[in-house]
Amino acid sequence: MNAPIYILVFAGDVRAGLDRNTVMNSFASHFGVSAEDAERIFNHPHVVLKRGLDLHATEALCQRLTTLGMIVRMEQMASEISPGVTATTAPVTAAMPITAAAAPLAPPLRANPAPAATAQVKRENFIFSGNGNEFFRIWIVNLLLSVLTLGIYSAWAKVRTQRYFYGNTQLAGSSFEYLASPIAILKGRLIAVAFFAAYSVAGKTSPVVAGLLAVLLMIATPWIIVTSLRFRHRNSAWRGVRFDFVGKPKDAIREFILWPLAGVLSVGLAMPYVIGRQQRWRAGESRFGTSAFSLSATTLSFYMLALAVVAVTIAGVVAGLGVASIVAGASALIGVHRGAFFTLMGIAPVALAYFAAFVVARFKWTNLIYQHLELGPHRFGADYRFGSYLRLVLFNTLGILFTLGLFYPWAKVRSARYAADHIWMEAEGNLEDFAAGPAQQTGATGSEMGDFFNIEIGL
Repeated sequence: MNAPIYILVFAGDVRAGLDRNTVMNSFASHFGVSAEDAERIFNHPHVVLKRGLDLHATEALCQRLTTLGMIVRMEQMASEISPGVTATTAPVTAAMPITAAAAPLAPPLRANPAPAATAQVKRENFIFSGNGNEFFRIWIVNLLLSVLTLGIYSAWAKVRTQRYFYGNTQLAGSSFEYLASPIAILKGRLIAVAFFAAYSVAGKTSPVVAGLLAVLLMIATPWIIVTSLRFRHRNSAWRGVRFDFVGKPKDAIREFILWPLAGVLSVGLAMPYVIGRQQRWRAGESRFGTSAFSLSATTLSFYMLALAVVAVTIAGVVAGLGVASIVAGASALIGVHRGAFFTLMGIAPVALAYFAAFVVARFKWTNLIYQHLELGPHRFGADYRFGSYLRLVLFNTLGILFTLGLFYPWAKVRSARYAADHIWMEAEGNLEDFAAGPAQQTGATGSEMGDFFNIEIGL
């Protein structure tokens, strides 16, 4: 008895919550189909994408198309049903089987061959293709329109900026997408501004009310963190599949209120442990489609990072005090009053130490997180280096200072390019096997509250 043969049918539908044109473009890019053919396929009510496949091959291709956001179905070819096998015994949909003449055939899908039994690990580098001149034009228009509209346009400015950086960041040949609505961001931003205005007025007229609002903000912090992450994730996508965050506010209370309180009571000694818990919780509640992230960084690694930052800071402070003492002694010997120049000579080492501590914290933090981050069977990696990252931060800082902020677009592009050049994914097997989760929407209020009040939610 011959094995059943199947066809794969597409009726032009995409998964709820996904943009039809985005899915169509992903389909065309993924299978090398021309834009005209892709549009013809998506606009036809009944297209046979592939025929003559066995059950395993049909299910594999169906999964790949579903990952892109297409709704497809597999049907057993009526002419291939073997004697004694009825259509009801085959794993097909309830729709009536169609013959080859019932619908047009799509151009052949050039699917990649099935992976070998042992999945191969392939390094996929991130690529950032933006440039400072191009982003400067976007930034300056955003700035001017935001000023002219008294801040109202800032929501659209944020979306334009995010879409520029997402769209210019690629992984495995596909760009990321930012899908947030400016209207949703504007609503959240107005609520955040109203809360801040009420707090400012209360601070001048009623300290009691101001105190109550401050307590309310502290109590709302876990909710702000969760909704911020949810909004950011659900409005980010790659190859038509969205990210998601499934953490609950009650769990955020434990991680961002109760455990930090314990860290304070321990005179800061438990804070690296607390930060490690927070990052593992955040990663574990993050999703790409239906696949979960995880973070394997140990508590010891967070303590080692904290010790490195403290050591650099202490060394700088000691050096600054030493220089200040030498300058003071020399000034006394020669009878010269210590002026601003001599004071600066003592302060400079301290300032440089704090700057170095910041650089050490950032480059070690990034390496720590990405070197232990996983998505299903896939792992990430990072190799930020102190020297190159120090030069990046120093150049960007001086550029912004000496140009009174006009260098900011180039600084942001330089930082994005550095990140793309030093972070990668070690893909084990096929990156096309991710299944899209159910599309969900979330408001931007928590996200804008988090941005407005500078509530830190990590990388």
